[in-house]
Amino acid sequence: MDSEWGCLPHGVGQGAGVAPALWTDISSPSFDIMRDENFGFEFKSAITKTHLKLAGFGFVDYTDYLQVLNTSQPTDTVLDTTQAGLSLWEGLLRTTGGAIDPTKSDWVWIEQKWNNGQWRYERKMTPMFFR
Repeated sequence: MDSEWGCLPHGVGQGAGVAPALWTDISSPSFDIMRDENFGFEFKSAITKTHLKLAGFGFVDYTDYLQVLNTSQPTDTVLDTTQAGLSLWEGLLRTTGGAIDPTKSDWVWIEQKWNNGQWRYERKMTPMFFR
């Protein structure tokens, strides 16, 4: 091993020209699996009226996983479903030799309530953390 490296490098490396194509090859089947397992959410395109199912989106190693559930489901259900989806995504990454970097990861809880004919953001803080 070259003394310049603390350990042997692996992967394509940050900024490599092939990285976007390689990430597409890895993430596309993973997103398919997430949708097949009913993670993400379904909606209808406003313009074309096309029915779509979205589990997340990403570019190179930057990925957003989305989970949207309806208002009739309790908060715990949303968090449990989101955690299950995150665990599945992490497992899918592991099978390709990848991993989630906790130092580059975060999550956001966004809640809206229907009030007087309009959606309004809920201002209360929900002190819940992924397990």
